[in-house]
Amino acid sequence: HYQVRITASDEKDNPAGHALEISTQTGPILVDNSAPIIKGFALKHVADGFQVDLTAADASNSLAGAQVQLPDGTWQRLDPVDLICDSQKEKFSAHIVWPTAGISVGQTRWQVRVEVRDMAGNLAVAQGDLAAER
Repeated sequence: HYQVRITASDEKDNPAGHALEISTQTGPILVDNSAPIIKGFALKHVADGFQVDLTAADASNSLAGAQVQLPDGTWQRLDPVDLICDSQKEKFSAHIVWPTAGISVGQTRWQVRVEVRDMAGNLAVAQGDLAAER
């Protein structure tokens, strides 16, 4: 937490003894450089894709959002279980349909990456592999 003091003076533009000065202070201002913490990150196969579960928490700010990078490199938004990302701690549980129509799996392992950001823009990452079931 920081406080900022601003002081203005007209001393340079006035004769001695006629200067005025005023000061004000703001704050406290929170400077948050710490990333959220991801716990309980898990991936598991389901009949038409995979399930991703995790809990994310931040000590200073509300979480801003989360997204999952699919095996083909595209991104999909993850919504918290309560459907609104507005708290310092959120649980995420999502059923991801993969592969989608028209996309060839072409790999034996699926790489999945999840990113979570807090309102200060700090980023936390969790990632894992799933062996593709054929």
